[in-house]
Parts: sequence; structure tokens; C-alpha cells
Amino acid sequence: MERFRAAVDGARRAVETRPALAAALAFGAAAGLAALLAWFVLFSGLSGPVQFVYSNF
Repeated sequence: MERFRAAVDGARRAVETRPALAAALAFGAAAGLAALLAWFVLFSGLSGPVQFVYSNF
């Protein structure tokens, strides 16, 4: 538990000393997740027509 607290304190100090870097990393993570979501929606086929489901009934 002590190692975890030391890591948390180190991360907190790093964010306090470099807020622009923390903001850039947060923006990069959000952009990466948005790109991953867009890739999934475009290439998964789930956004296509659903006639194949209705034709079975």
C-alpha cells in the first residue's frame, strides 16, 4: 500500500508541476478513444441495415 501511495503522490506532483503535459495527455487519451470508437462503428457492420434480422421472422 505504501508503494501505491508513493506512486499516487508522484503522479500528483508531476501533474502539479506540468499541467500542460497532463492536459495534452488527457486530450490524447480522449482522441484515441474517440478514434477507437469511430473505427469500431465504421468497420463492425453494426451501423448497417437490419433487414437480415427482420427477414427471419
